[in-house]
Amino acid sequence: MPYLILMELKELLKNGRLKTVINTSSQVLKFTKEFSIENLEHPTAFRKMVGPYATSKLALSLWTQAMAPQLAREGIKIRSVDPGLNNTLKKGKDSGMPLWFQLLFRILSSPPTHGADQLYEAALGKHRDKSGVFLLKGRVADLKFTEYAQRVLDRITDIYKHEFLGRSAQVHS
Repeated sequence: MPYLILMELKELLKNGRLKTVINTSSQVLKFTKEFSIENLEHPTAFRKMVGPYATSKLALSLWTQAMAPQLAREGIKIRSVDPGLNNTLKKGKDSGMPLWFQLLFRILSSPPTHGADQLYEAALGKHRDKSGVFLLKGRVADLKFTEYAQRVLDRITDIYKHEFLGRSAQVHS
């Protein structure tokens, strides 16, 4: 979970030089037709790529946007980025995609180095001074359902405090 990693490494980030967090999102979030915290936590239906996956990528980009002002006070920038369609399928591993889609995916997707370039550009390129934005194809793109951004952040913060910090405190006592 990117939020957990961010929170656990935040002190190191504050002492760093670049102080930038890049969350890997996806343009598939644009296919989300409706959004609710309840459906995010308890999906009623599963549709490959455009169901819970798209909703979770949207939620990631929303909490990134909501958290940006708080992190800015600590000198940290945060952005979410779509690295593009990259062929990360591994032979012999079940991707969860239908076979016809896997074949199409292999033809249409770029090598993983393309995605790495997109993430590098997002961190150090022309948008390096922006925080809270979603980058798509090297440009700042609008997000849908931004009215839920703070609620998503609040819910993820609550889960972090109760599920992670709560258990951590129990282990150490």
